[in-house]
Amino acid sequence: MHRPVLLILGICLLRLFGSQCWAQGDDKQPLRSLDDYLMMKLARDHIPGLAASIVRDDGVVWAKGYGHMNLARGLSMTPQSVVGIASVSKLFTATAVLQLTERKQLSLDDPINRYLPFSIHNPDYPEVQITISQLLSHTSSISNGPSLWRTYSCDKQKYSLKEWVRAYFLPEGEFYHKEGNFSRERPGKAFLYSNAGYTLLAYVVEVVSGQAFEQYCRRNIFLPLDMRNTSFVISDVPVELRGQMYSYGYNMDLERDLMEPGTDCGEVANGDYFFPLCHYTTPTIGASGLYSCSQDLTHFLIALMNDGRWQKHVILSTLSIERLLTPNVDSHLLPGKFHAFGLGAYAMVLNNGAPVWGHTGADPGMSTYMLFSPETRIGAVVLANRFVDIRDLIEWVFAEGVREYWSLRPGDVNGRWKMYGKNHQEHRVEIRVTPNYLPGGSGLFIVGNHRFLGCWVGDGIPLIPQADRSWAKTFWFPDSTMLAFKITRGGMSREAVTNDGMALPDFSCIVTADTTVCIKVEDWKDQAQQ
Repeated sequence: MHRPVLLILGICLLRLFGSQCWAQGDDKQPLRSLDDYLMMKLARDHIPGLAASIVRDDGVVWAKGYGHMNLARGLSMTPQSVVGIASVSKLFTATAVLQLTERKQLSLDDPINRYLPFSIHNPDYPEVQITISQLLSHTSSISNGPSLWRTYSCDKQKYSLKEWVRAYFLPEGEFYHKEGNFSRERPGKAFLYSNAGYTLLAYVVEVVSGQAFEQYCRRNIFLPLDMRNTSFVISDVPVELRGQMYSYGYNMDLERDLMEPGTDCGEVANGDYFFPLCHYTTPTIGASGLYSCSQDLTHFLIALMNDGRWQKHVILSTLSIERLLTPNVDSHLLPGKFHAFGLGAYAMVLNNGAPVWGHTGADPGMSTYMLFSPETRIGAVVLANRFVDIRDLIEWVFAEGVREYWSLRPGDVNGRWKMYGKNHQEHRVEIRVTPNYLPGGSGLFIVGNHRFLGCWVGDGIPLIPQADRSWAKTFWFPDSTMLAFKITRGGMSREAVTNDGMALPDFSCIVTADTTVCIKVEDWKDQAQQ
């Protein structure tokens, strides 16, 4: 039976405490708010372990591990714990290509067929040459075909990089699929994020350098940057540093294909259970496949922030760093999550509109990002040993990192970084929700546009049950913050709805004083749809 919905929104302006500044933490416990959020996220989003680091261009200023890198052995996650970094691997592939460019061994505008022992073309445009720069910027028209992830294996990899490239790109190859492996767009005319394209770049590096791609990266990137526990081969990493990767519940079929041998399949099928994944291999190195740790990745990130230099070692010239980090793709061609795309790196934006450059990654058993702000010279690395949405941590880590480790200059006082500063006015905002009807076992959450509200990611921030049947939580927001949010029972499929079962518009208000937001809800989307 469809339940009627009554929703009352009352905003009471309460000047209870006057102007207050919320102290983020003290000298003995920096980033306390971030610390609390990360612990909540691990529990809410079922993440076994996570490691995070914050850097300035002069070094690491904060690094910490949370949860476990191995549940069965009770081993804690640390900045030295090694897990897969998925598509962050692409930054290293782009670096290798740009190094060869600096050495005049290739040119970015050259067609790839100038360097390959066989020719590759989009079959719809056989006369058009695909270039190195198009591969770097994902404008080559090469797409991710149906076979791409099916070569992940718990066993020794069956295919070499060369064998996979031939099988994928040549018409006689076992993975060749005209419609699946190539788009209908002319090379250079459209953006299409391409793992296969970056695998092809890795093979170009191999051909031009005369070295196996893994060997080239070790000699020219990992060793100079003292990334001693970074490798495409997990057996190169000391056993005591190898983090276990996990899935949770009866998850995506690819993760089930990669279960650690000996896993109890009955427990996996029952759902509420972490199950371990093997340290799988892939022939698509260049696109993914690299194992690393937060500590090692900070060395590379600091080099990006310092025109290619880390300590006494220079891995890229200033010009190459500019190519890596300068917009190269028409912004109208980019999907919404991308603010700009260079030749290897891309930019996303924080809530204040400022770009952060680098790369993110996600694959079975892993989620990661490595990003920095050119304006504040603050950077961040986050690694998790489960495939899960960690985009909310981009805003969280940068906002708290900038707040703690970057000093506002006079010109920034009224600029876009003011919202992250320490010395600005903040107001107390209490969100109080009274549900007339709440199914047993339910919890209430708020999800919205601010980092304190979850950045629209995951189930949102849990509200706390009160003695009067309401659910509430108190936040502190900078003066003039524009808030937009929804109330849910855990995800957008369970949000509050109108009396005809339609999704409600966002609740919104501008914070100009201490405020209590009172909401009464009598039904939920998933109930109305039954």
